[in-house]
Amino acid sequence: MAPELPSQARIVIIGAGAIGCSIAYHLVKAGERDVLVLEKSGITHGSTWHAAGLVGQLRSRRNLTRMMQQSVALYGALEAELGHAVDWHPVGSLRLAASKDRWSEIRRSATAARSFGFELHLLSAAEARQIFPYIDTGGIEGAALIPSDGYIDPSSLTQALARLARQGGARIVEGVRVTGIDLKAGRASAVRTDAGIVSCELLVNAAGIWARDVAAMMDVRMPVAALEHQYMVTEKRADVPRTLASLRDPDSNFYLKPEAGGFAVGGWEPDTVPFGRDGVPADFGRELLAGNFERFEQIATPAARRMPLLNELGVRQLINGPIPVTPDGEPIMGRAPELDNVFLAGGFTSGIAAAGGAGRQMAHWMLHGAPEFDLWSFDARRFGPHHAGGRYLHDRAVEAYHRYYLIHWPGEEMSSGRGGRRSPLYGVLDQAGAVFGSRFGWERPNWFAPPGTDRIDRPSFEDRPNWFDAVARECRAIRDGVALIDQSSFAKFEIEGPGAADFLQRLAAGDVARPDGTVIYTQLCNARGGIEADVTFMRLARERFYMVTGSAFGVHDAAWLRRHLPPDGSVR
Repeated sequence: MAPELPSQARIVIIGAGAIGCSIAYHLVKAGERDVLVLEKSGITHGSTWHAAGLVGQLRSRRNLTRMMQQSVALYGALEAELGHAVDWHPVGSLRLAASKDRWSEIRRSATAARSFGFELHLLSAAEARQIFPYIDTGGIEGAALIPSDGYIDPSSLTQALARLARQGGARIVEGVRVTGIDLKAGRASAVRTDAGIVSCELLVNAAGIWARDVAAMMDVRMPVAALEHQYMVTEKRADVPRTLASLRDPDSNFYLKPEAGGFAVGGWEPDTVPFGRDGVPADFGRELLAGNFERFEQIATPAARRMPLLNELGVRQLINGPIPVTPDGEPIMGRAPELDNVFLAGGFTSGIAAAGGAGRQMAHWMLHGAPEFDLWSFDARRFGPHHAGGRYLHDRAVEAYHRYYLIHWPGEEMSSGRGGRRSPLYGVLDQAGAVFGSRFGWERPNWFAPPGTDRIDRPSFEDRPNWFDAVARECRAIRDGVALIDQSSFAKFEIEGPGAADFLQRLAAGDVARPDGTVIYTQLCNARGGIEADVTFMRLARERFYMVTGSAFGVHDAAWLRRHLPPDGSVR
């Protein structure tokens, strides 16, 4: 018997994983009652149910860390709100540094953490062993302890959020497959399913590993790949304390958490493989893929060296399930650039850690037009057409996946998906010794290597990088002489029509009512006075302007302009 659907709902969410259920929960907490969640299989099916469940909070930026802290605050409060336990274990996490460079990275992150009041303790190798007595401390330079981290059972968390969302008035309908989305006047007007059609005012794509396929139904780009991710669960051991912290050894490329008397051990293989490159099968649900022990050996072997106890425990199960990964390894959140009333929430490689905070921010974004704080690193508008190409997406996602535990150097460059966008001056710059970086897919010179030197970046935390002197010479040449700078990669737009001048005068903080031929550097601000775009206008004629913005900001800035176009068609 087909599930019964309403003919309309103010807000429709596609996907009842941890992210979709968290969004529904936060919407009803904010007073929304007309919320419908559509799930093609069952709650948690997809990537949520087989997630490892680690919850780490510290990120490279304050606002990203704040979002993760909101998850921890929610998980700690769920038991009281729900009336029973949700299997949340705030036991802390220990991160080891087994190299001098890693120790430099951790100490720098500790300085950043203190700057925004986040509790983190730096430990010696001996102190780390007191926290986690099973480790071999050989080669450990130091460690970081985050007392408020922990782990949670993904299914318990998601079912708890779903139950509370239902109690608040949301409807969650399982066993309903989305088959299409109707579009009208730049908006999603209705969701077609195998159980009927539901019209909507707002639509959220939280479909997990199917997010790219659902987005394609409405001509929206959402570069989310599905990749195989493996972790093993060991046999149990009676003396493993329930309060044992989770462990990460990024130099050995593994994470570990206690698992009902045993351990769950996983990592980030460099040679993982995509799943559903041409589309994830719609009937894939609460299933696993065949484990690949040969590929997992590169995780298990260094893990056993760091924690010899693993050599004494049998492997109960090798779990291999698909997880979503974006080209830069960070999730996609916010308004779709192509449609006014569609919001995207996908690509959460660490979806359980992010779910609580992401659901809160998405709800705030939908109801108030923006998240509570700047989340540009996760914003859907940071990606462009080239990111969604099948080959580029999957090659870059595999690299981003592998880099999860690698040291993140300042200004580091990705190596996959390169060479696709080159300016007409590429050959000239190449012959001049350019060491290219990638900006929004464009090959752009970062610096020029002098003749006879290696054209490669050698980053460092402790010493000057190898490009330091070369860049100093370039700066002196520009200051004291003449330079030609290739700006082909910058995003450019023409704004024209009988209402163009008035349109830009209303949006821009600066005065654009200047003579023809004038260059105006200014900002575009939102209703709260915050800066949405930092741009340069050239007034080519009375009602014709040329806009230049950063390579990576073209999608965002164009979407901002289009959202505010006058409805009479007077501006193009």
